[in-house]
Amino acid sequence: MIAAAGAGLKHNTSDAQTMTPIVMGEPPETPGRFTIRNPLEGSSSMGGIAAMIPTSQLAQFKQASCDGAVWIANAQRKVRGSQTLRLTLCLFPYQQGYQLNVYGIDVKEQGGGISTRLARALAEQVVGTPDGWTEKTILYVVREIQAKTGPTVSYVEGQPEIVDTPWEVPAAGGGGEGAK
Repeated sequence: MIAAAGAGLKHNTSDAQTMTPIVMGEPPETPGRFTIRNPLEGSSSMGGIAAMIPTSQLAQFKQASCDGAVWIANAQRKVRGSQTLRLTLCLFPYQQGYQLNVYGIDVKEQGGGISTRLARALAEQVVGTPDGWTEKTILYVVREIQAKTGPTVSYVEGQPEIVDTPWEVPAAGGGGEGAK
C-alpha cells in the first residue's frame, strides 16, 4: 500500500518526502484523521508576524498533522508563473483496512502583464489548469493503490466533493492525464 501510494505521488510532483512512523498496537476500530494547525497561531513570538500577513494568505501557513498514520508524505508541485501545490497525505490503518487523508494548499498565480497572462493561458491549453493538476495528482495516487494492491476504493468526504468514481477510469498516458 505504501509503495503504491509513493509511486503514484511521484508522477505529478517535483519534490516529495515520505516517512513511515512506527505505529504500535492493534489498529483502531475507526480510521484516524489529520488535524490542521497553524504554527503562527498561539505563539507569542510569531503573533506579530501573523498580524502582518493578510488574512487571505494565512491559509498558506496551515499544516496537516498525521498522528497515528503509518505513512506520511509531503509533496510539492511548482509551475513557475502558474501554481504552487503543497500536499500532505496520511495513510491511517484501521480494523477494516486503510484510509488515505489528503490535505492540499493550492496557490494559483493570477494577474501580471499581458505576456505573463498570455503565456499562462497557452500553457493551460497544453498541460491543463492548476485545478485539474491538483485533482489528477490525487487521483493518480488512488489509481496506483487500487492497481497495485486491489482494494475496494470508496470516497468518504472532501472539499471540493468528488462525484462518481474517477479513480476507476484509467489515466491516459503518464503523468496523471485522464478523467476529471
